[in-house]
Amino acid sequence: MPRVSEIKKNSNKPFLSICLITYNHEKFIRQAIKGFLMQEVNFDVEIVVHDDASKDQTQAILNEYKKAYPHLFKVLLQTENQRSKFGGGVQPRFNYPRAQGKYIALCDGDDYWVDPLKLQKQVDFLEANSDYIMCFTNVNHVDEHGSLLEKQKLNYQKDTFLHIDMPILAPTLTRVFRNRYLAELDVNNISGGDNYLLTYQSKFGKVKFLNQVTAHYRVHLEGVYSRLNKNEKKMHLIDTRLLCLSIAEYELKLKLFKVIFEYCFQFLVKNEIEILKVAILKIYSSFKKQSKYLKLLDKIKILRVLILFRVYIFKNSYSLRKKIEAAIVDI
Repeated sequence: MPRVSEIKKNSNKPFLSICLITYNHEKFIRQAIKGFLMQEVNFDVEIVVHDDASKDQTQAILNEYKKAYPHLFKVLLQTENQRSKFGGGVQPRFNYPRAQGKYIALCDGDDYWVDPLKLQKQVDFLEANSDYIMCFTNVNHVDEHGSLLEKQKLNYQKDTFLHIDMPILAPTLTRVFRNRYLAELDVNNISGGDNYLLTYQSKFGKVKFLNQVTAHYRVHLEGVYSRLNKNEKKMHLIDTRLLCLSIAEYELKLKLFKVIFEYCFQFLVKNEIEILKVAILKIYSSFKKQSKYLKLLDKIKILRVLILFRVYIFKNSYSLRKKIEAAIVDI
């Protein structure tokens, strides 16, 4: 099979769209693009790029590749940073509407693919299994220089996931999915948008895990997630699940509330009261929005946990802690 770099455009519509987002990735972007160009495939590919007003040489490098491969690259170079305006949702807002492929593959400009058959394997699976909406693979974690930090990050005991399993860690840089239902996706103020997208897609089909390392996720101080401190990462987990409440089907809604409260209970155990206060306020706000969709008994159970947490913040005691723990289990 030819590599992507060797393919001349054979049709008016590509079979797969690689959607790349990048910002200040001049140190990494060439390696990301090389991972695309080395892919060995039997279908047409396009590379849809959104640069979020990089201040370094990233845009100049992208223009080099666009000039060298004009039939492959669709490049959008922003002059004003869009993430700071919208809080997220860059891929669905700017790249998905331009993607013409039957399938979409994702990658960020600081990550890269290492398996030249990555796309072909994933597309072959989805072509043969119409009940699956998406598939993803395992990854290694590397540092900014590409040195190994963690091998085979994922250790799942199963390879098929349903809506009730969401959200799961499915590395964005390994995902390939059907280009369906994306126009109806609500992209306003998305934070933790990758998990939101996966939860949304899982309503339309199963999700497959292929336990092969096809890509390297780069951990560095300039990364959107990597640069968060410990408490910010904890809040990110809660924010992501609160976001998913709006699209979750009923049983998943209950599961998400329960998981969110379990995170809060960890704050309580560690006596991290300030972050617990912030979390409870956010949960209460989401609960008010979701309460109209909840059955009366479930609404009462969730509200009871919220009240117990709020009482604990002002008057903590061991007996109250045990009541909270029991109330969470009861959801």
